[in-house]
Amino acid sequence: MARTSTEKPVQVGTFWSRIRHLTPHGVILEAMTTSPRPRRHLAGSPFQPDPEPTIEQYAVADMVSHDAYGMGRVTTVESAAVTVDFGSQTVRIPSPFHKMSKL
Repeated sequence: MARTSTEKPVQVGTFWSRIRHLTPHGVILEAMTTSPRPRRHLAGSPFQPDPEPTIEQYAVADMVSHDAYGMGRVTTVESAAVTVDFGSQTVRIPSPFHKMSKL
């Protein structure tokens, strides 16, 4: 006679806290869950931690190259964005500037 498990999976946030299955042999299998937070770097680890991203600083009249828009000139600088004139259009690009580099 096969038994069935009465425990149902419970969802906490976006992760399943515990999932139990009863196999035909009567063994309970539990699925492992993933941690929602990033792992901390151990001091004795031979692997280097991920470097802190550096946000490039731009000044008015700097020439820049953008992956999608091409070459342009910085027209205004704000604390969290820059406005760049690419000739055919003027675009406000928010920080961090992943697709843009200074020439």
